Amino acid sequence: MLNFLKELRSLRIAMAGTTFFVAICSRFAGGDMQYSGWAMMPTLIVPALVPLLFFILLLDALMTWVFRVDAKGSDRERLGRILIFDIGLVVLLVVSWAGYFIALTE
Repeated sequence: MLNFLKELRSLRIAMAGTTFFVAICSRFAGGDMQYSGWAMMPTLIVPALVPLLFFILLLDALMTWVFRVDAKGSDRERLGRILIFDIGLVVLLVVSWAGYFIALTE
């Protein structure tokens, strides 16, 4: 596990931490909008960050795939694991926020 965290490096770890935080906030996003205090975080700020994070994760997966095409040996395997990790984060984000965004369209 520690070796995998070293493979991810610091920016991907920060992106994963942000994704987990945003996924957890999806449980508190329903209900009335709050316009002051910490209640703004799950009702206004985090839902606005979800599409941005979604596209950032997909861009990172795309760039990882591009770099993986030219890589050889162990570097190719490392980038393959990172690509699967990025796609897993996208799935986590979509699954955790799908109910919220479907409710907005109804």
